[in-house]
Amino acid sequence: MGLTQAMKNTTGGYITKRRRFIPTDIGGTCTAWYDFTDLSSMYKDDGSGGYAAIAANDNIAKIDNKAKDTATAPLANFMVQGTDSKRPQLLKDGKLNYHGSFVAADDNHVVATKLTAEGAIATNNLSNAVLDNDAFTLITVFKPAAATVSADEYIWRVHDASSSEIAIYVDNDTADTIQAYNANGGTRINRVLASGQPSTDAIQYWTYLANAGSTDTTADFYKNGVTSAGIGDGQGTAGDITLSADNVLNYMLIGGKAVNANFFNGVVYEIMVFDAVLSTSELRLMDKYLQTKYHL
Repeated sequence: MGLTQAMKNTTGGYITKRRRFIPTDIGGTCTAWYDFTDLSSMYKDDGSGGYAAIAANDNIAKIDNKAKDTATAPLANFMVQGTDSKRPQLLKDGKLNYHGSFVAADDNHVVATKLTAEGAIATNNLSNAVLDNDAFTLITVFKPAAATVSADEYIWRVHDASSSEIAIYVDNDTADTIQAYNANGGTRINRVLASGQPSTDAIQYWTYLANAGSTDTTADFYKNGVTSAGIGDGQGTAGDITLSADNVLNYMLIGGKAVNANFFNGVVYEIMVFDAVLSTSELRLMDKYLQTKYHL
């Protein structure tokens, strides 16, 4: 996976230096990587219609897709928020450095949509990506502001013109839990993966592995790399989420269900989408990367 580099030593020979694994090392299948811990991938509004370097406590106007140069079909090039009052804030803590702070009451979210061509790979095209509903991997790292919610709060959602979608959210119910959602708009088959795991106000990462194939019966959704902390062999759905059409209903959000509903209250660290079912060895690499980075 290109993790080693040859370097000359002082005697003229070569030594091998191993660099840190990153998600885009999983060759070409990482179609989106939105990383709120990486200053170099975020920008503030420069006050004149453009963007400028960001620092702690600034509002996030734009975040790049760090997979856009390595993905076969990137899931948008970037995400933006044009209204300052709705922008998440870049904060820094002593342990994990930077993160995006989302306040539900302020409608904080970032979005990629064909509506304004923001984040699009072309003027009339949000993305060339076609996410296979029954063969993808979604990994999200976040921390809710509180263990309970008064309404469903969406961390990430992608939606196409046929109403096919994938989402992860905190479900407002008798016991507030983390859930995932996968819908085929054409056949109107909607699947909810109820993890059974209560929401907590702690840093956590969730792996949503859809491998339904032709059976529509295999989807895993679990917490912090522990497959027993969630649901295994849940129901999936077939079909595609097609974002390559010229349609304003193709969009992706971090921090909300839509531009006017179900906003997330808490911290988002990273969102990673792979347009493939990651292998056991690839999942181990991702688990090690996340557990080391977030001290889990």
